[in-house]
Amino acid sequence: MAAAPSPRLDRTAAVAFAGAFLAVGLTYVAVFVVPPLITVFVDDLGLSHSQAGALMSVYLVGYAATSLVCGQLADRYGAVRVMGIGLALAGVSTLLFAATDDLAVFLVSRLGVGVATGLVYAPGIAFVARLLPARRVSTGVGVYLAGLSAGVTVAFLATPLLEDAYGWRWPFIIFGGAILAGTVVFVLMARPATARASRPAEVTHSEPIATRELIADPAFLRVCGALFIAMFVAYGVFTWIPPYFDESAGFSASQISVALAISVAVGMPATVLAGWASDRTGRPLVIASVGFAMAVTLVVLAAADEISFGLATMMAVVATFGVTGGLIPLFVLPGMVVKPDAAAKATGIATSAAMCGAIVSTFLGGWLVELTDGYALPFLVYVAATAVALIVVFPMAAATIRKRQRVATP
Repeated sequence: MAAAPSPRLDRTAAVAFAGAFLAVGLTYVAVFVVPPLITVFVDDLGLSHSQAGALMSVYLVGYAATSLVCGQLADRYGAVRVMGIGLALAGVSTLLFAATDDLAVFLVSRLGVGVATGLVYAPGIAFVARLLPARRVSTGVGVYLAGLSAGVTVAFLATPLLEDAYGWRWPFIIFGGAILAGTVVFVLMARPATARASRPAEVTHSEPIATRELIADPAFLRVCGALFIAMFVAYGVFTWIPPYFDESAGFSASQISVALAISVAVGMPATVLAGWASDRTGRPLVIASVGFAMAVTLVVLAAADEISFGLATMMAVVATFGVTGGLIPLFVLPGMVVKPDAAAKATGIATSAAMCGAIVSTFLGGWLVELTDGYALPFLVYVAATAVALIVVFPMAAATIRKRQRVATP
């Protein structure tokens, strides 16, 4: 009888895991350098709020499109190679943004960052999952995704300070150069574990499930709906709280930097805690519901004509902690309603559905801010969407999963 696998990572696997953590963190620095600068783009470059929101929307378009094929690319060419290309693209695209003030080039740059994120995020999850013992995968993926929150923290903390000291181009120049240097470091750290993390998943092989069959499955569509509305809320929080701190709350650059850094830093423990709780309870939608219920604090931001720095930061911290942690369990759902051989394809399609929710959220939020000249209505829309998720969408998905599990149990 073969010996049971050790719950500990050996040195090669641990270094590779740290490399993946670095890769996703650097990628999300490139993603979230934009929200803290939305006010600058509006006031200094003459963009509308809708155009500034489109800088996040077009990124999400690239992300959603790449998510459909990133799994197949990683299987064919290797996760490390695909992630390395994605990380390099993120660095080049970030530097491109600093080279111009033309909106069309801005949009091309952000599209490149979206494609890069698709090449790093999901292949990275598959990479680290194959380094880990099966019973620790969700917790390990939560730790990996804490790298995402670390990257957002760096972007939100450093960007306002760099812009205030040197101008809006310098965050892009500094981060773009750091990402390109990080690409080399990632490849050196992860490459020794490539063979191990490229081994095929242990599933029972059968005829591949056609995409049309998958998207015609009501159970899978309910899961996609849960991810769509969850990402709609999450990206509303991530994109529009930073300019709210500037335009409505009137905080200084240093206050905005501190408030944003605290708000997103809580995402690191949130992802780990949510992954652990989902593993522990076996009820991912309950954990997701608890997290998203915290987004109700947006009501306080929407209702306040004047708000103190402490209260605004606290409300942002609660909302960000909740939605960041709440997202983690949701991405295990596609694999729970399809056959094992279709799990990778299902996850890619479901991720694209989630990104569509984020696209709608960022565009709609910008349009509503412009229409009402304030943030109250967008925040109330996100709270209303949260209520729909908690009362209708999540319970429907949970009932579907319970039914599938009963059918699958002999």
